[in-house]
Amino acid sequence: MPSTLAVDVNTAVTSATPPTVIDVRTADEFATDYIKGSVNIPINVFLADLTLLPADKTAAIITVCQSGYRGSMAMMELRPFGYTNVNSIAKGINGWNAETLPLEK
Repeated sequence: MPSTLAVDVNTAVTSATPPTVIDVRTADEFATDYIKGSVNIPINVFLADLTLLPADKTAAIITVCQSGYRGSMAMMELRPFGYTNVNSIAKGINGWNAETLPLEK
């Protein structure tokens, strides 16, 4: 699956059935700004506790980081665990900001 554009994710997170957005940046990065409704699970502990992830392995999940690299890694790490509907945000929060989309502070 390719990365998803920030504008498409913004539409999805404001829909009636929003995806789970997992922000894999550090807690300090997340505290600076984040996508409304996202959950912070830093990449270094991402797979340490699988109970933090949705139980439904077909549920829509979007991963995000600052530039897109860690988000893409997290997306790829979920697939061997049976998650089938996972995407990452192209260019991460940087891409989100480039589209001037809203962030929580």
